[in-house]
Amino acid sequence: MQKRYYRLFFKRICSCPVGAAEFPPYVIKEGYKLKNNKIGYGIDLDILIEALKKANYQYKIQFYPFARISHSLANNIIDITPSMFLSTDIPANKYILYDSCGSTSFYQLTDNRIFIFKTSDLEGKTVGIVRGDYYGERFKEVVNELNLTLTEAKNDKQNFKMLLHRRMDLLAINSVVGQYLIKKMNIADIVSQSPLTLDYSYRGEHAGIHFLFNLTIEQHVIEDIRKAVTSIHEDGFIDQLKANYGLGNQSNPNISDLMNYRVCSGQ
Repeated sequence: MQKRYYRLFFKRICSCPVGAAEFPPYVIKEGYKLKNNKIGYGIDLDILIEALKKANYQYKIQFYPFARISHSLANNIIDITPSMFLSTDIPANKYILYDSCGSTSFYQLTDNRIFIFKTSDLEGKTVGIVRGDYYGERFKEVVNELNLTLTEAKNDKQNFKMLLHRRMDLLAINSVVGQYLIKKMNIADIVSQSPLTLDYSYRGEHAGIHFLFNLTIEQHVIEDIRKAVTSIHEDGFIDQLKANYGLGNQSNPNISDLMNYRVCSGQ
Protein backbone atom coordinates (compact mmCIF):
# COMPACT_ATOMS: atom_id res chain seq x y z
CA MET A 1 0.00 0.00 0.00
CA GLN A 2 2.83 2.39 0.87
CA LYS A 3 4.54 1.78 -2.49
CA ARG A 4 1.26 2.33 -4.34
CA TYR A 5 0.75 5.59 -2.43
CA TYR A 6 4.18 6.78 -3.53
CA ARG A 7 3.48 5.84 -7.12
CA LEU A 8 0.24 7.77 -7.16
CA PHE A 9 3.04 9.76 -6.75
CA PHE A 10 4.69 13.09 -7.02
CA LYS A 11 1.82 15.43 -7.87
CA ARG A 12 1.83 18.30 -5.34
CA ILE A 13 3.39 15.90 -2.80
CA CYS A 14 7.04 15.30 -3.74
CA SER A 15 9.35 15.87 -6.66
CA CYS A 16 9.32 13.79 -9.82
CA PRO A 17 12.85 12.43 -10.33
CA VAL A 18 13.85 13.31 -13.90
CA GLY A 19 16.92 11.69 -15.42
CA ALA A 20 18.68 13.31 -18.37
CA ALA A 21 21.82 12.55 -20.38
CA GLU A 22 24.00 15.30 -21.85
CA PHE A 23 23.24 15.67 -25.58
CA PRO A 24 23.55 19.30 -26.82
CA PRO A 25 21.40 21.02 -27.87
CA TYR A 26 18.73 18.62 -26.55
CA VAL A 27 20.17 18.38 -23.03
CA ILE A 28 22.89 20.79 -21.81
CA LYS A 29 24.05 20.12 -18.27
CA GLU A 30 26.04 23.35 -17.82
CA GLY A 31 23.18 25.51 -19.07
CA TYR A 32 22.97 27.72 -22.14
CA LYS A 33 22.30 31.45 -22.42
CA LEU A 34 19.31 31.86 -24.70
CA LYS A 35 18.59 34.74 -27.04
CA ASN A 36 16.00 36.02 -24.54
CA ASN A 37 18.81 36.11 -21.92
CA LYS A 38 17.32 33.28 -19.86
CA ILE A 39 19.27 30.12 -19.07
CA GLY A 40 18.11 26.93 -20.74
CA TYR A 41 19.19 23.34 -20.20
CA GLY A 42 18.60 22.02 -23.68
CA ILE A 43 15.54 21.94 -25.93
CA ASP A 44 14.23 18.59 -24.71
CA LEU A 45 14.79 19.22 -21.03
CA ASP A 46 13.26 22.70 -21.27
CA ILE A 47 10.18 21.21 -22.97
CA LEU A 48 9.85 18.59 -20.23
CA ILE A 49 10.22 21.19 -17.48
CA GLU A 50 7.55 23.37 -19.10
CA ALA A 51 5.18 20.39 -19.48
CA LEU A 52 5.65 19.35 -15.84
CA LYS A 53 4.99 22.91 -14.66
CA LYS A 54 1.86 23.18 -16.82
CA ALA A 55 0.60 19.85 -15.46
CA ASN A 56 1.26 21.07 -11.88
CA TYR A 57 3.91 18.49 -11.11
CA GLN A 58 7.07 19.25 -9.19
CA TYR A 59 10.37 17.85 -10.44
CA LYS A 60 13.98 17.22 -9.53
CA ILE A 61 16.60 16.82 -12.28
CA GLN A 62 19.57 14.49 -12.13
CA PHE A 63 22.12 14.11 -14.93
CA TYR A 64 23.43 10.65 -15.85
CA PRO A 65 25.61 9.13 -18.55
CA PHE A 66 23.28 7.88 -21.29
CA ALA A 67 24.24 4.26 -20.53
CA ARG A 68 22.68 4.59 -17.06
CA ILE A 69 19.32 6.01 -18.14
CA SER A 70 17.62 2.69 -18.96
CA HIS A 71 18.93 1.09 -15.77
CA SER A 72 17.68 4.04 -13.70
CA LEU A 73 14.21 3.81 -15.23
CA ALA A 74 14.02 0.04 -14.78
CA ASN A 75 15.04 0.31 -11.11
CA ASN A 76 12.67 3.20 -10.23
CA ILE A 77 15.54 5.61 -9.59
CA ILE A 78 14.00 8.06 -12.06
CA ASP A 79 10.41 8.40 -13.26
CA ILE A 80 10.88 10.08 -16.62
CA THR A 81 13.55 10.95 -19.18
CA PRO A 82 13.51 13.01 -22.41
CA SER A 83 15.21 12.46 -25.78
CA MET A 84 14.09 8.89 -26.39
CA PHE A 85 12.99 7.07 -29.56
CA LEU A 86 10.32 4.37 -29.69
CA SER A 87 11.48 0.87 -28.81
CA THR A 88 9.58 -2.39 -29.10
CA ASP A 89 10.89 -3.26 -25.62
CA ILE A 90 8.66 -0.68 -23.90
CA PRO A 91 4.84 -0.37 -24.20
CA ALA A 92 3.91 2.57 -26.41
CA ASN A 93 1.62 4.05 -23.74
CA LYS A 94 4.70 4.78 -21.61
CA TYR A 95 5.93 7.30 -24.20
CA ILE A 96 4.83 10.84 -25.00
CA LEU A 97 5.73 12.18 -28.44
CA TYR A 98 6.77 15.82 -28.19
CA ASP A 99 8.90 16.60 -31.24
CA SER A 100 9.49 15.14 -34.69
CA CYS A 101 13.06 16.10 -35.48
CA GLY A 102 14.39 12.58 -35.91
CA SER A 103 16.50 12.78 -39.06
CA THR A 104 20.10 12.42 -40.19
CA SER A 105 21.83 15.15 -42.18
CA PHE A 106 25.16 15.06 -44.02
CA TYR A 107 27.85 17.74 -43.88
CA GLN A 108 30.86 18.26 -46.13
CA LEU A 109 33.58 20.84 -46.62
CA THR A 110 32.21 23.72 -48.66
CA ASP A 111 35.18 23.62 -51.06
CA ASN A 112 34.70 19.89 -51.65
CA ARG A 113 32.43 19.73 -54.68
CA ILE A 114 30.45 16.63 -53.70
CA PHE A 115 26.77 16.71 -54.62
CA ILE A 116 24.57 14.52 -52.42
CA PHE A 117 20.97 14.76 -53.57
CA LYS A 118 19.90 11.11 -53.29
CA THR A 119 21.12 8.05 -51.42
CA SER A 120 22.94 6.61 -54.44
CA ASP A 121 25.19 9.71 -54.42
CA LEU A 122 26.72 8.36 -51.20
CA GLU A 123 28.22 5.38 -52.99
CA GLY A 124 32.01 5.23 -52.69
CA LYS A 125 32.11 7.95 -50.02
CA THR A 126 33.66 7.71 -46.56
CA VAL A 127 31.12 8.85 -43.95
CA GLY A 128 31.96 9.84 -40.38
CA ILE A 129 29.70 8.73 -37.53
CA VAL A 130 29.83 8.73 -33.73
CA ARG A 131 30.41 5.33 -32.19
CA GLY A 132 27.16 4.01 -30.68
CA ASP A 133 24.94 6.89 -31.86
CA TYR A 134 21.54 6.30 -33.46
CA TYR A 135 21.07 7.40 -37.09
CA GLY A 136 17.79 5.69 -37.89
CA GLU A 137 16.45 2.79 -39.92
CA ARG A 138 16.98 4.47 -43.28
CA PHE A 139 20.65 5.24 -42.65
CA LYS A 140 21.31 1.65 -41.59
CA GLU A 141 19.67 0.38 -44.79
CA VAL A 142 21.71 2.74 -46.97
CA VAL A 143 24.96 1.68 -45.26
CA ASN A 144 24.16 -1.97 -46.01
CA GLU A 145 22.86 -1.39 -49.55
CA LEU A 146 25.87 0.68 -50.66
CA ASN A 147 28.43 -1.00 -48.40
CA LEU A 148 29.49 2.44 -47.20
CA THR A 149 32.86 2.99 -45.56
CA LEU A 150 32.31 4.42 -42.07
CA THR A 151 34.85 6.09 -39.82
CA GLU A 152 34.05 6.49 -36.11
CA ALA A 153 34.64 9.29 -33.62
CA LYS A 154 33.88 9.66 -29.90
CA ASN A 155 31.48 12.58 -30.40
CA ASP A 156 30.06 14.91 -33.04
CA LYS A 157 32.49 17.73 -32.27
CA GLN A 158 35.44 15.43 -32.88
CA ASN A 159 33.77 14.28 -36.08
CA PHE A 160 33.60 17.85 -37.39
CA LYS A 161 37.29 18.31 -36.55
CA MET A 162 38.12 15.16 -38.51
CA LEU A 163 36.08 16.51 -41.44
CA LEU A 164 38.06 19.76 -41.32
CA HIS A 165 41.25 17.68 -41.56
CA ARG A 166 39.77 15.88 -44.62
CA ARG A 167 39.74 12.45 -42.99
CA MET A 168 36.32 11.73 -44.50
CA ASP A 169 34.15 12.88 -47.38
CA LEU A 170 31.05 13.53 -45.30
CA LEU A 171 29.82 13.23 -41.75
CA ALA A 172 26.39 12.03 -40.68
CA ILE A 173 24.71 13.78 -37.75
CA ASN A 174 21.32 14.39 -36.18
CA SER A 175 19.85 17.35 -38.08
CA VAL A 176 19.33 19.58 -35.03
CA VAL A 177 22.69 18.70 -33.46
CA GLY A 178 24.42 19.57 -36.73
CA GLN A 179 22.74 22.95 -36.97
CA TYR A 180 23.65 23.71 -33.36
CA LEU A 181 27.29 22.61 -33.57
CA ILE A 182 28.28 24.47 -36.73
CA LYS A 183 27.19 27.70 -35.05
CA LYS A 184 28.83 26.86 -31.72
CA MET A 185 32.09 25.86 -33.46
CA ASN A 186 31.89 28.89 -35.79
CA ILE A 187 32.43 26.80 -38.92
CA ALA A 188 29.31 27.71 -40.90
CA ASP A 189 31.47 29.26 -43.66
CA ILE A 190 33.70 26.18 -43.93
CA VAL A 191 31.21 23.31 -43.96
CA SER A 192 27.87 22.98 -45.70
CA GLN A 193 24.87 20.72 -45.35
CA SER A 194 24.06 18.40 -48.25
CA PRO A 195 20.49 18.41 -49.61
CA LEU A 196 19.97 14.76 -48.65
CA THR A 197 18.26 14.14 -45.30
CA LEU A 198 17.17 10.72 -44.06
CA ASP A 199 14.23 10.42 -41.64
CA TYR A 200 14.92 8.03 -38.80
CA SER A 201 11.99 5.85 -39.83
CA TYR A 202 9.44 5.31 -42.60
CA ARG A 203 6.77 5.61 -39.91
CA GLY A 204 6.60 9.19 -38.74
CA GLU A 205 5.92 8.46 -35.06
CA HIS A 206 9.09 6.37 -34.90
CA ALA A 207 11.09 9.35 -36.19
CA GLY A 208 9.84 11.52 -33.34
CA ILE A 209 11.40 12.21 -29.95
CA HIS A 210 9.59 11.11 -26.80
CA PHE A 211 9.50 11.36 -23.05
CA LEU A 212 9.78 7.86 -21.58
CA PHE A 213 8.28 6.91 -18.20
CA ASN A 214 9.23 3.97 -16.05
CA LEU A 215 6.73 1.13 -16.08
CA THR A 216 5.34 1.77 -12.58
CA ILE A 217 4.01 5.25 -13.41
CA GLU A 218 0.23 5.24 -13.52
CA GLN A 219 -1.39 6.13 -16.82
CA HIS A 220 -3.38 9.10 -15.53
CA VAL A 221 -0.09 10.84 -14.67
CA ILE A 222 1.22 10.27 -18.19
CA GLU A 223 -2.04 11.60 -19.64
CA ASP A 224 -1.78 14.77 -17.51
CA ILE A 225 1.66 15.44 -18.98
CA ARG A 226 0.53 14.47 -22.49
CA LYS A 227 -2.21 17.12 -22.32
CA ALA A 228 0.37 19.67 -21.16
CA VAL A 229 2.61 18.81 -24.12
CA THR A 230 -0.31 19.31 -26.52
CA SER A 231 -1.01 22.68 -24.90
CA ILE A 232 2.56 23.97 -25.22
CA HIS A 233 2.58 22.93 -28.88
CA GLU A 234 -0.61 24.87 -29.48
CA ASP A 235 0.65 28.03 -27.78
CA GLY A 236 3.88 28.07 -29.84
CA PHE A 237 6.22 27.49 -26.89
CA ILE A 238 8.37 24.91 -28.67
CA ASP A 239 8.93 26.91 -31.85
CA GLN A 240 9.84 29.97 -29.76
CA LEU A 241 12.15 27.86 -27.61
CA LYS A 242 14.05 26.62 -30.69
CA ALA A 243 14.34 30.19 -31.92
CA ASN A 244 15.84 31.18 -28.55
CA TYR A 245 18.48 28.48 -29.07
CA GLY A 246 19.20 29.97 -32.50
CA LEU A 247 17.67 26.99 -34.27
CA GLY A 248 15.01 26.81 -36.93
CA ASN A 249 12.11 24.38 -36.78
CA GLN A 250 13.70 21.09 -37.79
CA SER A 251 10.51 19.05 -37.59
CA ASN A 252 10.14 16.92 -40.70
CA PRO A 253 6.68 15.40 -40.35
CA ASN A 254 3.95 17.65 -38.94
CA ILE A 255 4.08 17.17 -35.16
CA SER A 256 0.33 17.73 -34.74
CA ASP A 257 -0.39 14.98 -37.26
CA LEU A 258 1.95 12.61 -35.40
CA MET A 259 0.40 13.38 -32.02
CA ASN A 260 -3.08 12.82 -33.48
CA TYR A 261 -1.89 9.53 -34.97
CA ARG A 262 -0.76 8.30 -31.56
CA VAL A 263 -4.10 9.26 -29.95
CA CYS A 264 -6.29 7.79 -32.72
CA SER A 265 -4.30 4.56 -32.86
CA GLY A 266 -4.52 4.12 -29.10
CA GLN A 267 -0.78 4.35 -28.60
